Amino acid sequence: SSGINAEWPLRPGTTFLVAAPHLVITILILLVDESPKYLAVSGQGTAAEQVLVRMAAQNNVGLEIEGRLTVETEASRGHVRELFAPEHRKQFTLLLVLFFLVGLIVYSSYSMIPFMLANNYCYNSTTASASDKCQFTDSVLKETAMITTAEIIMVPIFAFVNELFGRIRTLRVLALVLFVASFFLVFCLGNTIFIACLYLQRGAVQSFSLILFIYAPECFPTRIRGISCSLIVSGLFLGGLVSSSIVYPVGVLHGFSRLTLTLALAALGALLVVFGLNTETRGIDLP
Repeated sequence: SSGINAEWPLRPGTTFLVAAPHLVITILILLVDESPKYLAVSGQGTAAEQVLVRMAAQNNVGLEIEGRLTVETEASRGHVRELFAPEHRKQFTLLLVLFFLVGLIVYSSYSMIPFMLANNYCYNSTTASASDKCQFTDSVLKETAMITTAEIIMVPIFAFVNELFGRIRTLRVLALVLFVASFFLVFCLGNTIFIACLYLQRGAVQSFSLILFIYAPECFPTRIRGISCSLIVSGLFLGGLVSSSIVYPVGVLHGFSRLTLTLALAALGALLVVFGLNTETRGIDLP
């Protein structure tokens, strides 16, 4: 079949397709109400009551507020330095590292899978030139689409497991699956195992990131939840930035052996860091 060059130009129509979901998300975010708890502790009691009434109406639940909503107002809305207080420092650091490692694996996985499939990495990792490695065939696109279904299947499964067994256990299981899949990608043990490991790596890292997004906000009190989650999630994009810098020079130009080893070490790091987390938040009221 004919090859499709990976460096094909990004046409205006394609640019719109890429930008459209972000535009929709932006509009929907603007329509979301502020947290009533945040409004209450910020001294905006009336606004908090209005949000609660709207929430009740949207869920077909009757709500009648008698008197006035009284909540102890927090004079301080939190500072970055509080993240390094003894009670938050360890959790913040571990979550920041985890988001960085997840970002590195997620974005590297997105970038490397088509290249690896196009060059049959397990059997032909050194003979193709750099330009040849940028050719995607029709069969490669089909295999890539199949691997992408890992997210559709595994994310709902582990979201359910997360509610049954808690955040910590689920994160540890996913970290173990991610490490095993990444580890076996280093050693090409045949096409079937190769595809299976790519599949498990993709599904595990996406499920892992989902549980992290659920878990991280539950670890910090309201006054610093916003700043803590903002800084922690920035680790995800920092990992993506590093990924974009290493996939081609470390992966494409060197038969992916170095890149798969790098991602296996990142997965091992995530596994070790997860076992440092010890605060279970399932079924516990937010602080």
